[in-house]
Amino acid sequence: MGASVSKLVDVRVLAATNVDLVKAVQEHRFREDLYFRLNVIQIRIPPLRERMEALPQLAAHFLKRNAERYGKPVTGFDEHAMSLLSHYAYPGNVRELESIVAHAVIMADTNLVRAQDLPDNVQFGPSPRLALGYEQRDEMLSLADMEARHIAAVLDRAEGNQTQAAKILGISRSTLWRKMGEYGLNKSESPV
Repeated sequence: MGASVSKLVDVRVLAATNVDLVKAVQEHRFREDLYFRLNVIQIRIPPLRERMEALPQLAAHFLKRNAERYGKPVTGFDEHAMSLLSHYAYPGNVRELESIVAHAVIMADTNLVRAQDLPDNVQFGPSPRLALGYEQRDEMLSLADMEARHIAAVLDRAEGNQTQAAKILGISRSTLWRKMGEYGLNKSESPV
């Protein structure tokens, strides 16, 4: 109903946005007076793609939360899955990472999230260029990083069968074995 007597209150407003408010004010899409009232202390939190060093800890947090939520005994990520996660651009920021991890936990049938448990856009990217490692970021991957990712993807598709992976890659099994060691990819058996 309202009151006829004014009361003094002490209020602090915290506001968050992913919109460039300065640009929005200049384009008359956000009120200038409101911007100056809200913009007393500005804290910029960079998007996930600009602070990828935080990815392993965030992914582990979301993994634990979703494993408990869905009652799954998933405890971590295999090397290839973590490599794919660390090379993804995250246009949806941290919320997208959370959704990706939830998807992976639901799909996982072992105690480790594997590459095939991740959504297709993380495994292969939205286009063939991204599937080969061309990221939509300022930095480009080195040839060695691209080769490591490609070998890991082929090994995953071959379900760890190194003979089949070497055949797909058009290299000898011993060359594949050497490259796996060079790139730190899992070697569960020695070459024959």
